[in-house]
Amino acid sequence: RMRLTEEHPDAEICVNGGNGDTLFNRAYALNQAAKKAAGDVFVVMDSDTWTPPENIQEVVRAVRLGWVAWAKACQFTAYLAEDSSVDKVRSNDYGAPLVIRREDWKRVGGMDERFRGWGGEDVAFGATLRRLVGPGKVLLDTYSYHLWHGEKVEHAEDLEVKEVLAEEYRRLYR
Repeated sequence: RMRLTEEHPDAEICVNGGNGDTLFNRAYALNQAAKKAAGDVFVVMDSDTWTPPENIQEVVRAVRLGWVAWAKACQFTAYLAEDSSVDKVRSNDYGAPLVIRREDWKRVGGMDERFRGWGGEDVAFGATLRRLVGPGKVLLDTYSYHLWHGEKVEHAEDLEVKEVLAEEYRRLYR
């Protein structure tokens, strides 16, 4: 939080932990943070990812001025290994950081809290966002850096739920 406050001194930083469940629910945490936020533009960021502040500021400006409905602050995410070297690079389709107007977050209905654990909620949100709000923009040739934090633990029942939800979103947005 301190790093974000230093890098974005004019921003309101809304942090929300978990829902008291034994398994983290990112969708719930983001929905709660959105309820706390007072601004008209949201920057959805994860605490384990760093994006150059100038990328975020440029995208916030584009969304605020109405040049794009929503936007990503980077095209790629570099996943760091335990020794801080780049382990892999992936296209950043819907993950953080995402910049979106409050009204569009509400139009989409926030994140689907049925996704528990890690993954899936951002893809579902992105598909719904494209369908209800329209295409967004990605700043090309820029990176976010995802910190290493060990292996994530998934529970079998949560993986089954994610598969069912993923199929539901695929059917809705073909």
